[in-house]
Amino acid sequence: MQLKYLKRVVDRHGVVRIYYARGGKPHIRLDAPEGTPAFIEAYEAAQKAKTIQWRIARRPSKSHRSMRDLVDLYQRSQSYAHLAPHTQRVYDRVLHRLLHVEGLADSSAASLGSKRIQQLVDRHAEAPAAAADLLKKLRILFRCAVDHGWRAENPTRWVTIHRRGGSVARRAT
Repeated sequence: MQLKYLKRVVDRHGVVRIYYARGGKPHIRLDAPEGTPAFIEAYEAAQKAKTIQWRIARRPSKSHRSMRDLVDLYQRSQSYAHLAPHTQRVYDRVLHRLLHVEGLADSSAASLGSKRIQQLVDRHAEAPAAAADLLKKLRILFRCAVDHGWRAENPTRWVTIHRRGGSVARRAT
């Protein structure tokens, strides 16, 4: 019987090692002597293990993890629970506006970048307090995403608040 996916490797001492080499690495070493019932058992076990590895690799890596999911995660966190009820209502209004008015509810939390966040903040440049509040809530959300392993880094880190018109008008004295 011809067994498929076997790879024979001769090491520097002339010892032949046999591996089950289907698909990518890692290959699975078959330790039993070739042709024995133990070898066939090892071969079948390796075949089964590689099939499981292949199925796992074909699975979608993670759920979508939308901004809606991130807001939900934050609202179930301890830092949100420790806020006063009035503060929670204020946060909820800003987060609702972020999701539904700004249209970020179905956006991926992992792929939202600094450039898009800067555009959101710049859209509120005529009301610097609103822009600052929006940026504050985004920073809190993305800190939560980093803490839970949804992102490697916080994209709000490089976002700044710009005022329209460039300078602030001063009164003459």
